[in-house]
Amino acid sequence: MASIINSFYSSKFDFPRRMEEPRIRYMIASIPRSGSTLFALRLWRTGVLGAPMEYINLPNMKHHIVDRLGRGNNVSYWNEILRVRTSPNGVFGFKSFVPNFTFLGNNCEELLPYIYSDHVIYLTRDDRIAQAVSYARAHQTSSWFADVREASPPEYNFNVIAAAERLIAMQDADWGRLFNETGVLPLRVSYESFCSDSSAVISQVANFIGVEIDVEAQIWIPDIERQSDDLSLEWIERYNSEKDARAKEGATADYAGHIC
Repeated sequence: MASIINSFYSSKFDFPRRMEEPRIRYMIASIPRSGSTLFALRLWRTGVLGAPMEYINLPNMKHHIVDRLGRGNNVSYWNEILRVRTSPNGVFGFKSFVPNFTFLGNNCEELLPYIYSDHVIYLTRDDRIAQAVSYARAHQTSSWFADVREASPPEYNFNVIAAAERLIAMQDADWGRLFNETGVLPLRVSYESFCSDSSAVISQVANFIGVEIDVEAQIWIPDIERQSDDLSLEWIERYNSEKDARAKEGATADYAGHIC
């Protein structure tokens, strides 16, 4: 079953093609299961904050947009992305995870000089356990979005969740090092604050990058469902309980479950 997410990379959702370079570029830096897709779609819907999707996730985007715009050339692809995914007011955004840059460095080094941003928004999730449960469950089932049928039924596994929790911490540390090395001072936004008051957070993002929200510029972009359900809540409670019990016994997770 194809996800609605794939359709967001079709020509149907391109902005009118422009010849000028974007006047503002920004990146949403994040970690999987932080609500980055929902966040990006809500920014896109304003009509003035670009269309910040996963354009540098080349392996996953190859058949959805890379081939369509690049015709086998990654630099041509990126140049065309800037033409058709920049909002009419000149704002271009994209979202990224640490492994995306690792892949580019190892496989598409020629593209790196073209990928830069004037501003960075760092989207995180305060509830790391809920994030780890979501990560572990999606990894098990290959269902990363609510409209994708689970390839296999999820099974609770303490070590898989613990491995996901550790990976989340590692990626957070990686972003921290990248920000320090490049001198970037990102706007930090939590998924929880966004869910609590999305309008306020969107205004905060717009102010940060120097853009005014114009209600007349809003466009229709489909929404996506959140994946949290009673099973996830059950796993969170069970994991917290087991983690506390292991801590009291002096035991540690062996990370037998692998997450990548």
